[in-house]
Amino acid sequence: MSLDSLQVGSDTAIQPRAAAPSSVPPKRAPRPEEPPAQHYPSQPKASFSSTALIVKSPDGVILQCDHKLTPHPEHRMVHFKSLKGANAVVKAFIDEIKCASYVHHHDRFLKQQIKVETASGIPLAHIDTTYASYPHHFPPPAREFRRATISRVAGDSFEVLGSPCATVLSLSPDTFVVLSALGGAGPQDHKATLLPLQQMVSQGHPIHNMRPDVLLTVHVDRSGCVNEMRDVSGVVARQESSGGIFSNDTESIWVRQGADITLITCIVLAVAKLA
Repeated sequence: MSLDSLQVGSDTAIQPRAAAPSSVPPKRAPRPEEPPAQHYPSQPKASFSSTALIVKSPDGVILQCDHKLTPHPEHRMVHFKSLKGANAVVKAFIDEIKCASYVHHHDRFLKQQIKVETASGIPLAHIDTTYASYPHHFPPPAREFRRATISRVAGDSFEVLGSPCATVLSLSPDTFVVLSALGGAGPQDHKATLLPLQQMVSQGHPIHNMRPDVLLTVHVDRSGCVNEMRDVSGVVARQESSGGIFSNDTESIWVRQGADITLITCIVLAVAKLA
């Protein structure tokens, strides 16, 4: 993928270049009401803290993940590569094995997690999967007790996270919802949140148009791969046929222009853990 396909989001503002000082001295002193130059507020420093990877290409970008995740604790690295050019864009470290047996113990700092970063290692986002995945040979927990929580990285490492920005819940085996982050920690019962959303979906209502807290709805196929993601403006991402880079047991997804690859990849990973 060329540099024209992606840009790292930034709230950097480009300031206009100051005019060159005139060689002709002013004919009169500034008016008394004009404050001296040093009293003007200084320009803010440019910030490079944004973790958004914005798709710039009008054709969008097709990404393919090199491993299909399971809803069970795992310990592996996965890569999202561009179908065009086969270069890595994002990688994610799934770090769930070491603390999987401690999820229900008293140490609240032991979390199952996924760390998402650029291919070059710049930290982007963190997914808490403590209440998403479940051990092998155990039945899945009830849907209302499962969630995945997404947070942006707020500093130079995963040690500094911003407040959670999104929570992913499962409405049914083939439908998931991405909500503005739900507060609280520890086990939670989301039945009161799920029931009205499930009713809307069963009646065919587009819930992302009816609830301001719904950021995206996600539909998956029988194998658990994302079919499409929708927001209020339409399709944000959709499934593409696999081809060429990895084995057939992988997931390819088209992401539209203007979408944030950081968020899209986090949702793909979270949905896999909630399957």
